Amino acid sequence: SSGNAASQVTRMVTVEDNCQTTGDVVTFPDPSLEAVIREALVRPQGDIYEENLRMLTELDASASGISDIAGLAYLTGLVVLDLRSNEIDDLSPLPLLNPGALVLLDDNLIVDPSPLLAAADGNGGIEFTLGNNLLESRAYCSSFPALLALGNDVYHHVDPNDLSFVPFFNTNLACLNPDDDFDSDN
Repeated sequence: SSGNAASQVTRMVTVEDNCQTTGDVVTFPDPSLEAVIREALVRPQGDIYEENLRMLTELDASASGISDIAGLAYLTGLVVLDLRSNEIDDLSPLPLLNPGALVLLDDNLIVDPSPLLAAADGNGGIEFTLGNNLLESRAYCSSFPALLALGNDVYHHVDPNDLSFVPFFNTNLACLNPDDDFDSDN
């Protein structure tokens, strides 16, 4: 154990499939997320190691009933992360994202997208979709412009009946009209 009771990572050495595996075991508090990860790894049982998670380049966890994405920080090789249509409200456990990544976050309970800045880690070229969330107006005033300044793209839905994506453009509308619903989901 790492000495921290709240830690999700445990140092272990095991023998599996006739080869020794040494590394950090990662656990997922959300059983739905763990099920999606196990399916992507084709590993229905046994420990999930950090080194296995780093090898995943795509994860489709859409419409999986996920509310807690703790543990995703270990998926540092992702190019496509699909978390659409879940119950996610906290983005802080997202992994560091590589340029060229596509992160689909539509139809969740996201209020504060500022953790996307940490996930972008100063990188540009990342595409984020955030339609039909509970975004606060400050997202349009601070988080989205900051993501754009890094060279990322942010898309959302303007009309909940039209699911086509519209790129976010840096304007002062959200700053000047903080009570308006620019995501049109309410």
